[in-house]
Amino acid sequence: MEMAQPSEALTGLISRYRLQPMPVLASRELVDTTHPLGHPKRYLRLKLPDGVAYRSGDHLAVLPRNPDDLVARVVDRLGLDPTETATLEKGRRGLPVGLPVTVHELLAQFVELRFPPSALGVAALAEHAVDPAERAGLLEIAGLEREEFRTQVTNRELSVLDLLEDFPSVDLTLERFLELVRPIRLRSYSISSSPKALPGDAELMVSLLDEPHRSGVGVFRGVASAYLQDVRPGDVLWAKVIECQGSFRLPEDPNVPVMLISAGTGLAPFRAALGDRMLAPGGDVLLFFGCRHPDVDFLHRDELEAADAAGVISLRPAFSRAPEGDIRYVQHRIIHDADEVWDLLEQGGHVRVCGDGRFMAPAVQAAFREIHRARTGASEEEAAEWLMGLIREGRYVEDVWAG
Repeated sequence: MEMAQPSEALTGLISRYRLQPMPVLASRELVDTTHPLGHPKRYLRLKLPDGVAYRSGDHLAVLPRNPDDLVARVVDRLGLDPTETATLEKGRRGLPVGLPVTVHELLAQFVELRFPPSALGVAALAEHAVDPAERAGLLEIAGLEREEFRTQVTNRELSVLDLLEDFPSVDLTLERFLELVRPIRLRSYSISSSPKALPGDAELMVSLLDEPHRSGVGVFRGVASAYLQDVRPGDVLWAKVIECQGSFRLPEDPNVPVMLISAGTGLAPFRAALGDRMLAPGGDVLLFFGCRHPDVDFLHRDELEAADAAGVISLRPAFSRAPEGDIRYVQHRIIHDADEVWDLLEQGGHVRVCGDGRFMAPAVQAAFREIHRARTGASEEEAAEWLMGLIREGRYVEDVWAG
């Protein structure tokens, strides 16, 4: 496959991050997006460069690209010509200093356009406000107490661009804008394929982040997930393999029982582990998996049900929009299956959790504490200490993210 060569400026960024080209071999939707409950989740299969290997549980760090509509907003607000070539004389590490690059490529490929600024960044915007009222408004925001600033700016995901649009008298040059935004960073995704079953390739599951903006105005669309939604076979991603924390891998002894708990694309590392187990079955594996509806977003359903039928795993699904009695989320399924869960823990079983860290992971921990209290008569404090003991021993390990 012939690959287009990156620009001189982009080559420097690729070198800095030590990335390699990974051609896209396959790209398809995993979810029935024609259904009202169908939220896009993309399957990607990439060709790894010669000599690059990974283990189940590892991640792929991908260089994203800002979408054209977001770049256009910056260009329009700053009054720039996107085709004009700029050569930066100075800039943060990661920017193409001293190399000619078009304004569009600079904004699309090298900086984060979605990240909220710091209080110092907001104060810097105030310095460039022509209107006194707007200057005062920005200084008021910059002067908020730390927690209040986090509530009003950071948690609402207000970017420098959002503030520039809210305060139109701020007169900012491209150079000053670049000082107030961060260099672009890689995004990591759990590899969903087994290297034993698929040597030389890596598969991903990517959920599109597309939701109402936390500011209450417009829509927030994830830069990397939107970028990966649009790639097609023949495209090339720049990426690298990153090892997961060693404790997250399944126990080396395949006979140790494990409980794998995930929702949505948090299934990815467990699908990889399942691929390993299909080739070399071991001890008991309870796979708890949550999604919205069995006919809409039951990711890789055929594979999971085949593994269940073969006795490689015991599949325990939960459907939030098609609940089975009181079982709506994975934590409810865990409580429902408490006898088996407790039995595996008593046998020295391990627990691995992957997915949402804001809601799912805390709810799963609460479910385990509840099971412990019910079986032992322990207090909430004693149950919490018991769970912390499992965590310290490496028997309960999470790989989660805050949504």
